[in-house]
Amino acid sequence: MGPSHRFGTKVSTLSMLASLTMLFCICVLLTTPSCVSACKADFDCRPSSCCHSTGCVDITKAPPPDCSEVLCSAECQHNTLDCGGECRCNTKLGVCKPYIRAGMPPDSAHTWKSSN
Repeated sequence: MGPSHRFGTKVSTLSMLASLTMLFCICVLLTTPSCVSACKADFDCRPSSCCHSTGCVDITKAPPPDCSEVLCSAECQHNTLDCGGECRCNTKLGVCKPYIRAGMPPDSAHTWKSSN
């Protein structure tokens, strides 16, 4: 058996490796929540930490932190979700983003500054 047999074995091995790689990628994509789901509305988004949060999590991908036994200070820290900031869903991208109030405008003023 000459070189052609070895060449055929190499092609078969490469073909099998490519098939296994594709199968693995498909399995990962189907079982990874971030690939399957994305926020669809603001109610899918929550602060990523209990106190003075600067980020948001998508509860369709991961649970928000359990803050039932956490006591936070009452201060409004700059560049956090404190004092009127909120988590919103960017529906075009399907990701949660923090929106932090620029200063302390009255409730009727919708002056928002994205932290990103």
